[in-house]
Amino acid sequence: MNKVYSVCFLLLIVVFCSVLFAFEKDTLGKEDTFYHQMNAFNDLVEKNKMTMTDWQVRIKNQSEHVDNFYTQLDQFEKEYPEFERASLEENKNYVHVTFINGDYEETLLEKVKWIVSSTTKGYKIEKTYELLSNGNGELKNQQLFKDRLSTLGFDLQSSMLFYEVKAELDDTPQDLMIEAEHFVSQLGATTLEGLEEKTFVSISAYHKGWTNGIATNDDKEMNVQIALRENQELGSRTTVTFGTPIITTEY
Repeated sequence: MNKVYSVCFLLLIVVFCSVLFAFEKDTLGKEDTFYHQMNAFNDLVEKNKMTMTDWQVRIKNQSEHVDNFYTQLDQFEKEYPEFERASLEENKNYVHVTFINGDYEETLLEKVKWIVSSTTKGYKIEKTYELLSNGNGELKNQQLFKDRLSTLGFDLQSSMLFYEVKAELDDTPQDLMIEAEHFVSQLGATTLEGLEEKTFVSISAYHKGWTNGIATNDDKEMNVQIALRENQELGSRTTVTFGTPIITTEY
């Protein structure tokens, strides 16, 4: 009888630990997911001996309402003199402002973009942050990056987060789609849909361990996109693009 109780007790412990692990996984914060995705893509590039050519982070904030946009503009430029106002475009409905800091961590480029629209109660501002690299720079300290975003008014938990990596394969695979599926498998994701042309393929996939996602055309949730393009200008090389939850630039 004691053996039966012992076995039952051990089973209860196993079940409890499994439930606890699943709960923690399902409630993984958006911020933790984002950093995990960054590391997963970077590891994939290294594991497959690809050459990273560039990467970018894009963070879209929730819109905010202010009484006077121009006061906000002056305040931003005073508080962050490292940013140069690169452009300010105005029309009857919108104001589009871009600020650039070309010396973040010495090798990275920061952009802050505002899209401002007039409302009956003042102005609505939609802010986007971008961090770009030409492949040579790397994000050295994720905590400093988080603090930087917080200082600039970007909250990872409430924002839309995008990460994208471009790399090159030295050789062109015999079958681009099979190679793309191989990358999906290495990430631990599941293919949802794909597009195949003669020198180009793309796959939309879903990773159940990542909390972010957007809807596909048939209302399934996706959070990984992979594209391969055979680049004739590079000889036998193939350009590979990884994006989460989607690829946000042309590929």
